[in-house]
Amino acid sequence: MEAWQNEVRENGYVFLRAHRATEFTRDRIEQFGPIADLAEVRAVQELTPKTRGQSTPNTYSGRYGHGQFPLHTDLAHWGRPPRYLVLRCKAGSAQVTTALLDGRVLVEAVGEKLLFRSVVRSRRPVSGVVRRMRLLVPMEQNYLLRWDDEYLRPASAAAAEGMKSVVTALGSIRPRLIALCEPGDTIIVDNWRMLHGRSAVAPEHAGRLIQRAYLEALN
Repeated sequence: MEAWQNEVRENGYVFLRAHRATEFTRDRIEQFGPIADLAEVRAVQELTPKTRGQSTPNTYSGRYGHGQFPLHTDLAHWGRPPRYLVLRCKAGSAQVTTALLDGRVLVEAVGEKLLFRSVVRSRRPVSGVVRRMRLLVPMEQNYLLRWDDEYLRPASAAAAEGMKSVVTALGSIRPRLIALCEPGDTIIVDNWRMLHGRSAVAPEHAGRLIQRAYLEALN
């Protein structure tokens, strides 16, 4: 097992500096693991900061524009969010950071029992269905933690309490901040364990360009 794989498993993420800085193909990302085949999601997306007016309403850019993106699980409102997230820098900025928070710290702060009892629903239908799911799902190895204050809604009194407790806990836990500055800077994130977000983007840093992909597993 390579060192970067160990870091993801032990710490929930790994940061690779200027990793193969001239390679930005799908093949390069697939060397980390098989890319997940997700309906209506491109295998490799290229993300640039957008204003609210430049984006569609039902997206983070449409909601927050160049403002700060709150901590969340990618596609938390899906029944099974993608396992791993890859963010790979093509054009970066030291002034724009990716925030990472270990969900194990959040689970300890809020409590496993309350999070497990917290049944939430998707804010809008997904594939025509309003899904119901738990914030914390036991898995064969550890658990799946999901969080998104924008796309999840409580479906029970326990969930209302649980979501309120998560918001309170997040206000007192300081995330790790990583700037994707140089071409090839890469973060691989365990999307079932870690929450992530993005700092606000000043207009002069709107040229930031990040590749994003989701992996089913690690090679």
